[in-house]
Amino acid sequence: GPGGGPGVAGGGQGPGAGGPSPSAAPLGPKARALELAHRLGRAFDDAISPFEDGTVPDKKTAWILFLRNAEREGVCLPQGAFAVAKMMDGIVSQQESFDLQPVLDDAVEQFLRDGATWGEFTGIMCRTVCARAKQQLVK
Repeated sequence: GPGGGPGVAGGGQGPGAGGPSPSAAPLGPKARALELAHRLGRAFDDAISPFEDGTVPDKKTAWILFLRNAEREGVCLPQGAFAVAKMMDGIVSQQESFDLQPVLDDAVEQFLRDGATWGEFTGIMCRTVCARAKQQLVK
């Protein structure tokens, strides 16, 4: 989107992730924001969903799945999103290889806490609780 942040491909028009529908009128800013939230929510839900064997993805895998799913949902990710994910993976690998303190999780958590809204926290919490409840039902 404008300013380098995530946005909806095709201006958030049409019901699909592939861009505008020929008969759809352009969406206003609130409708585009709502559409973006729905697409990111679907990407997140899919990223934390249990695999076929019932196991849940670890944080690193869930993050990569989220990025991939967001692109599939038609969300324009900030430039460098995958490069940052690769860098984070390298940091985690070095922490494990050299038995260093896991500082990345704390740094990312603090960054998200400082920048996320209560609505975003609530959405993440609800989706995580629902995913875990579904996992328990499968067992």
